[in-house]
Amino acid sequence: MAAESSMDIEDRILEAIEKISCEEEPNIAAIAHNLKLPEHHLRARLKERQSLHQRPASNWKLSLDQELSLCQYLNSLDEIGLPARCQHIGSYANEILAHAHHDTSSTSAPTISRMWTGRFLQRHPKYLIREKKTLDVKRKQVHDINDLNIWFDRYKSIRDEKGIFS
Repeated sequence: MAAESSMDIEDRILEAIEKISCEEEPNIAAIAHNLKLPEHHLRARLKERQSLHQRPASNWKLSLDQELSLCQYLNSLDEIGLPARCQHIGSYANEILAHAHHDTSSTSAPTISRMWTGRFLQRHPKYLIREKKTLDVKRKQVHDINDLNIWFDRYKSIRDEKGIFS
């Protein structure tokens, strides 16, 4: 017999909740037994506990708000034409974790693992990281120092305006 998915159980829990809401004095244990549900799951859901799929993951390093902040940082880098690197993403994520760490004891702030950046990029395919390539000699000779100075001045002003760490 194949293992039951949590979505199958969730469908039956929703069915049980619907049955219970229609009855004046429902027998929760009997309804759970008839629908082959763990009674404690059904009782917890009746007490408005969220289902497994509705709860945020407990093993994420960054909260949803912190991850949104990281996405905004990457968007601001994109606005100024600065390509994000995996090192940028990891450093900023660690900065967010350090800033949020309020423990006054001797414990250090949590940090991301070496695999975290890759998983973040899988969750957010919008942020594509490309390998850095060396600049062709002919392209390098075409660069104008004034254009580069304008670009870096714009970069610095936007960085200061957005409060991006250097």
